[in-house]
Amino acid sequence: MIPLLTCSTIPVAVSEPLVMLRTDDNLHTLIDSFADPAHPTTLCSLSAGAIFPKFITPTDIGYAVSNGTPESLATLTEIRRVSLNDKPPITVATVKAEAMDLAWSPDGSNVAVLASSFAPDGVDANQLWLKAGSADLRALTPLIEYGGRDGSLSDETIVRFSHDGKYLLMVDTVIAGPAPTPANHAVIQVYSIPDGKLVWVPPSGLGSGLATKFDPSITMAAWSSLSDRLYYRDQAGVHSWDPPATAGMLAVGLSWYSPSVSGDGTLVAYGANLSLQPRIEIRNLTNGSVWVLAGLKGLPLLLSDQEMIEVHYIRNTQFGPPYIPTTYYVLNLLTNKETPLPGILMTMDNWPH
Repeated sequence: MIPLLTCSTIPVAVSEPLVMLRTDDNLHTLIDSFADPAHPTTLCSLSAGAIFPKFITPTDIGYAVSNGTPESLATLTEIRRVSLNDKPPITVATVKAEAMDLAWSPDGSNVAVLASSFAPDGVDANQLWLKAGSADLRALTPLIEYGGRDGSLSDETIVRFSHDGKYLLMVDTVIAGPAPTPANHAVIQVYSIPDGKLVWVPPSGLGSGLATKFDPSITMAAWSSLSDRLYYRDQAGVHSWDPPATAGMLAVGLSWYSPSVSGDGTLVAYGANLSLQPRIEIRNLTNGSVWVLAGLKGLPLLLSDQEMIEVHYIRNTQFGPPYIPTTYYVLNLLTNKETPLPGILMTMDNWPH
């Protein structure tokens, strides 16, 4: 199926706040303007078949299209980009694997994909790929095999470029295994761009024994929006890392989920206590103060230092996680007023990055 893009209005301002929202029927991805956060307006709709849609610019999006599953040796994933101005999509790369996440560099010239396929011995394996400029798509990691285990609230499979595009982050807890681990098999890895050299792995990912098959605790990473600072967590708490080698501790003992850094770099919102009583905390990165929101909430997405998307949770009475998400809301951080976003399954991406 070829994803169909339809737009009623094209964003005109580079700074116009935009959010991609997956509808709860799982059939469409909406591109909404949040210029008036209390009354978001749908500008475009992308039909089923487009996976991991991401903003490249306000008027260009990238996504993947797959023809199979990781269990199929013939699976091909096409990485495409398309203009919202009624132009046909362009295929920029193809990988013989199933995409798990995509990321585009801030200038749109580079794309990275984390993909799953079979290793030569027939075991499931993941691999990180990079297409830099006009060069061919190339593998940055070897095929990293993984075994079966139950899922975890700490699981994360993402790729993200830093704000200036100089570094590429991979987080893949699916490959979490007993330490010690070769650096290019670690759960979190950072590569320099465009040369694709491995430049950093968290110390707790190399030989400490903290990460195991059943405890992917080195996870939940996010770049600063203003610098090349990276935040991540492990069993000791939340750490920071500044290239090339400076490490720090943001919060001892904090186990955060889904961190979101504001565009001005002053705030980070995150979920906490997901297994017992989910909540959102907002931490000021300048003075260290923390605001705990009332209610069972999670999956924050900071649109600015004043507006945030959040989801409300209810207790799960069936098999699965103890709490499950229900309705998304836009929260005004100044007035504490919430506006529901009915019919939304999840948030996919937002602009500006």
